[in-house]
Amino acid sequence: MKHARSLSALALALTFTAAAGPAQARNWFCENSKGSYDCYGARYGIPALQERLANPKEKQSRTDVAKELGLLDATEAAPALRAALATETDPWAKAAIAAALVRIGDTASENDVVRFCHEVEGKVPSAWETCFDALADAGRGRAYALDIAQRIAPPFTSWGDTLARRVIPVLVREHATEALPILRRWGAHPDAAKSPRGDGPWGTPPDMRDHLFGAIQGARMRLGDEALAAQVRGPLGTPNAVVPAYPEHWVAGLGSSEGDIPALARFASSTAPESREAYDGIDRLIAVLGKRTDAAARRGEDLLRTRLNALTAHRENREHIQFEARMLARHHASLARLGVAASQKRLLELAVPEENGRITTVIPYVAAEHAVQMKLPGATDAAATILLAARRGMDMRQWESVRALVRAMEEAGDVRYAIGLAVGHPIVREEALAFARHPTDAACAESAKASVAATEEGSDAALLALTLRPTEACDAALLSIAQRSDASPRTRAVAAEARVLLRGPDEVRWLDAIAETDQTRLVKQTGARMAILFRGRRPRPDRSQ
Repeated sequence: MKHARSLSALALALTFTAAAGPAQARNWFCENSKGSYDCYGARYGIPALQERLANPKEKQSRTDVAKELGLLDATEAAPALRAALATETDPWAKAAIAAALVRIGDTASENDVVRFCHEVEGKVPSAWETCFDALADAGRGRAYALDIAQRIAPPFTSWGDTLARRVIPVLVREHATEALPILRRWGAHPDAAKSPRGDGPWGTPPDMRDHLFGAIQGARMRLGDEALAAQVRGPLGTPNAVVPAYPEHWVAGLGSSEGDIPALARFASSTAPESREAYDGIDRLIAVLGKRTDAAARRGEDLLRTRLNALTAHRENREHIQFEARMLARHHASLARLGVAASQKRLLELAVPEENGRITTVIPYVAAEHAVQMKLPGATDAAATILLAARRGMDMRQWESVRALVRAMEEAGDVRYAIGLAVGHPIVREEALAFARHPTDAACAESAKASVAATEEGSDAALLALTLRPTEACDAALLSIAQRSDASPRTRAVAAEARVLLRGPDEVRWLDAIAETDQTRLVKQTGARMAILFRGRRPRPDRSQ
């Protein structure tokens, strides 16, 4: 059946046990050939996932199952995951198991996870990245990143890209100042002043790639190497002066002193990626100056305000060859943080759907994200409106901006982040599965409402995610959608099915009652399928047509 196939593609993992005894349990397995990143399921399904994890015949699915347990925040599966980590031989499945243990916050397995990271280090890159990224995302990668930094040395023949993209960013994010001597040693170059690109400290050692050298030097500045910062501020802040290769890495090191303002303003007028790093540095500097009480800090804010105001016309000119949608929103966000009322107003003006209720650029997402972070009046309402527009269809290339907005709403404590469960992109829905970590009845209601008028994939995900929270409020939310006349037949059918999966076998009778009066084919099929799942019997002929 078409509907049955679409639901299995949602990758539900569920087991219900009838009241008569566990022998009648049946599984609802994940069958999404593209992966299990959107694999939602009720708490009733976690035992089935653990059974599959222990099944030696299911090598590929163990990778998927481990990820599902992590996404569902299945803390009760920690013993099963630990056992699997100890016995698993497939490095990719083992990486997924390690990542799941980190995601559910299992500190008892941390040493074993790090040991596995060491095992695949330099041997199975993708498995190592999964393991390392999980530690880093959970704020537990500092010690391991320092360990790597202490163990390797130039010329970094096999570590260059990994250092630049993964290890160094963790050292910066965790503000691991103890790594500064190591970074200085890496970045030392006796002929630096003789750069073929002109005067300045841009000379890359002959055995190191430009982008890695820039990442090292930028990290040195972020971790407090004031001597290097003083050396590069002048050249970076001089109009038309020679700039290093990959200048975004060097610009990323700025943002700690008012002496950085000329360089930050120069690159804020440029294009991405250096303009993005410049606005990040500007926002860091605004925070630094805001914590100071001296007159120099106020003068720095005034200068920054002046330099940015001078760029406003440039950023607003959508006909300019260098116009960048993201930078328009970032520009007004920085000015808004400086207290410029016109930019605070403009930021909220940008935080609306653009054309016929649809979103065509990243501007609304980015503007709303920063407005929410600043707690501007009406910002969360605007963000909720934007997420509702995104559930009806979004440019898949904008997923990072949508995910950032969902995260900002969650961090702001607004339950409407759960609208993200109905958005079409799977990684956005993963972010919205914060619902699994701290589900609330209010978030349940928002997810259910968002399912109406969403894409089919988003609608299914939003409704089936509600099976994570077996409360009366979530049950009522699903019931309201199942009986809602303005919802599509498909949405009502999925809501009906999700309600049965939430409440258990007894609710099949409720579907029987619906099927007596609702002639919608999909609802009939839903009742038939649930009868097979829970009663172990074939449906009556009139229910299967």
